[in-house]
Amino acid sequence: MRYANVDASSHHAFQSYGFGDDQTDNHRGLVPIADSYDSNCSYQVNKNGRFASSTYLADQKEFVTRFEHGIPDLHIKGHIDNCMVVFGHPYHWCVGHFHGETAEYYWVELNQDTIIAHHNDWNWRKTVNLGEYF
Repeated sequence: MRYANVDASSHHAFQSYGFGDDQTDNHRGLVPIADSYDSNCSYQVNKNGRFASSTYLADQKEFVTRFEHGIPDLHIKGHIDNCMVVFGHPYHWCVGHFHGETAEYYWVELNQDTIIAHHNDWNWRKTVNLGEYF
């Protein structure tokens, strides 16, 4: 169960936002789906099988087959050359050029101690509440 935590958190996120096999309203079937993960080259290999064979994840087994997998630009540079072509965002249809690390740039105006305290608190609350999702 190498990717059990990633699968469970993905399932919860999809479910929270109303995506899954049984969701057909609002033209959800027409929305292109792309995910970006540091090791998608190995994560996506058995993803469909893991979702299909798990009783917890099975309600999204068809939904996850529609994903286009990518690796953030900052991380793909450490992968083999083939990963750049297969998983690089510039080679994907309807996917912008980005890397997830810029998501934290809004913290620039805060000092380092505030950032560390906030992230420690956020991670602690996620850990404490993790049990309710299993």
